[in-house]
Amino acid sequence: MPKPFLSLDGGASLFRRTYQRIVPLVGRSRILVVTAASDVPWVRKQAPEIPSRQILAEEIGRDTATAVALAAHWLRSRYGDAIMVVLPADHSIRPAMVFRSALRFAIRAVRKTGGLVTIGVPPRAPETGLGYIRPSAREVISWRVPAAVLRRIPRAPIDRAVLERSREVLVIRAPFDWSDVGNWDALGGVLRRDARRNEAIGRMVALDASRCLGVNGGGLTVFIGLRDVVSVRSGDVVLVCHRTAVQRVREVVRRLRGSLSAYR
Repeated sequence: MPKPFLSLDGGASLFRRTYQRIVPLVGRSRILVVTAASDVPWVRKQAPEIPSRQILAEEIGRDTATAVALAAHWLRSRYGDAIMVVLPADHSIRPAMVFRSALRFAIRAVRKTGGLVTIGVPPRAPETGLGYIRPSAREVISWRVPAAVLRRIPRAPIDRAVLERSREVLVIRAPFDWSDVGNWDALGGVLRRDARRNEAIGRMVALDASRCLGVNGGGLTVFIGLRDVVSVRSGDVVLVCHRTAVQRVREVVRRLRGSLSAYR
């Protein structure tokens, strides 16, 4: 199942919660979903109230710039020179009310300046998988959240061609908790923790263990005498690594691509 349509706690999926967060701000009729054609059935299953005319399906994915450009064309054809809020569908954000307040402030800023607005989250730890914002040499760096309020969409990747080069980008310090849930360590940051900061999806027993993450939807994960260990089971594959090494999963994927059968 694609990441946006997964549930982290047995409740609504990341996609469904993104939809529920924005409906009170703009209403159902002004929400547009841009997704891969193969994911349209998931959208219809998890948000059946969204009409087909508000779902744009990409036959071939070309990253976020193309998706945003498609959305901008749809928006302009119906609402003219309107303001567009671009939101990834697979992030964890809470509380929703505070998030909407931040968006209202961002929208007012766009109306006043006609420029670009992005929302920055103060970093909890260095994260090589994300970009960052440096508002000035005197201020603390905030790691960039790819949620932007945009008036115009250029024909180029937004991050590199506009946000990273423009000196007119306004930055709002995020007053809410945010995670892109981009790796297993980030996933642990949005789950409930026990007294020793162990987290799990599925059943877990932790004995003299701390800061461990277990993901096992069909069984029991047991940690004994360990610290900062991630254990994930998916089908017949088990991943075990240190929390500081979760970004290296990509290396394993590259190594196994096309030859996974040799390990079965």
